[in-house]
Amino acid sequence: NFEIKYQVTIPKQKSRKMTSKLPPIKWAQRKDRVVLTVELRDIKNESVNWTGNQTLKISVVSDGDNYEDELTFFEEINVDESKWDITGFAMKFNLVKKNQEAEYWPRLVKDTNKHQNLSIDWNRYIDEDEEEEEANKGMGDFDPSMMKGFGGMPGMGGMPGMGGMPGMGGMPGMGDDDSDDDEEGEGAKLDDLDKEEEIPTGGEEKKE
Repeated sequence: NFEIKYQVTIPKQKSRKMTSKLPPIKWAQRKDRVVLTVELRDIKNESVNWTGNQTLKISVVSDGDNYEDELTFFEEINVDESKWDITGFAMKFNLVKKNQEAEYWPRLVKDTNKHQNLSIDWNRYIDEDEEEEEANKGMGDFDPSMMKGFGGMPGMGGMPGMGGMPGMGGMPGMGDDDSDDDEEGEGAKLDDLDKEEEIPTGGEEKKE
């Protein structure tokens, strides 16, 4: 009699590692500042960290997914005077430009690569020569007095989970005028901007 033995090796399952997605970010600017809107809802575990005065790393959790991006801006930011906050549907940044005498930035980030998650905030966009008349367009919910600095409030530091005090975002009259309808309507007319990342000049993209 023969006895046949079989040895079966079951491969060990690799631990599932959560991968990070790129958060959708809209941006607009004025001579003195850049405003960012990270369009995610129910943000948790938020972390914002600066490297020098030009690179901002954002990390959050939304709807169970991790989102992360690192932005090296076109020019330096005055971090001490800049503010940020979180509402129920977005993370907002009011970033003060270090050089407020320079012309409008041709794009948000320093490199010339295309960033699929970056787009112009058309609800707040204006041309540089319109600033005297249109400077406040769509800026009602970017009031620095209603936001906090990157060091947090006294004694709070920059700890995760400290985003926004209740009632500070989306108040009546504060002008959170983002809408899918507006974005689709205006974005459809400007498909030639390649994800709308760069600022148009005279109807065309500004070239380096």
